[in-house]
Amino acid sequence: MNYSDNFKQNVLLYENDSKCHYHNNRNDFLKDVETLSKKIIETHKIIQRQEQIEIHRIVKEFDYKNYAKRFGIDVATVLSSLIGVKQAVKEISKFGMGGKA
Repeated sequence: MNYSDNFKQNVLLYENDSKCHYHNNRNDFLKDVETLSKKIIETHKIIQRQEQIEIHRIVKEFDYKNYAKRFGIDVATVLSSLIGVKQAVKEISKFGMGGKA
């Protein structure tokens, strides 16, 4: 049994619970790994953009609807509970809003 026989039997890639095609050689396998890595990176970027959009929406809504006065809570507390203290402080400073986290 040589390396390529062993490679064919032991290495499989999965994408969304389905097997990627079987790989005849190391280069095909590496190309598929690279393609999947690019998809993962792009998906992470999309998720980060969506998170930023939602954080921006929450901060704007909090400010426009005067939730601090209405409910007696500051935006830092709300954001900290949703995204964590460190990230909340960073986001609040972006918007120039006061508040303690």
